[in-house]
Amino acid sequence: MLSPPLLPRTLEAALRDLDSKKTEMRAAAIEDLVKHARTDADVRTKAIPLIAKRLEDEQGMVRSAAAVALGDLDATEAVT
Repeated sequence: MLSPPLLPRTLEAALRDLDSKKTEMRAAAIEDLVKHARTDADVRTKAIPLIAKRLEDEQGMVRSAAAVALGDLDATEAVT
């Protein structure tokens, strides 16, 4: 049986899910946070340090999603 597509993750949900216990959930939250950051400069400013922090995640999938996200946002300010 087919199910309806999932609703887009809200900004609040993306921020919450960055700390999920599930690896896939954290990686998906990063991807959704990028979508919100692209449309709002204030969100971008808040999101970049939160995403950069995920570069230290224990799971490679999350670190990879964070690196791609920072590249997609052209977040040169995240580079030390």
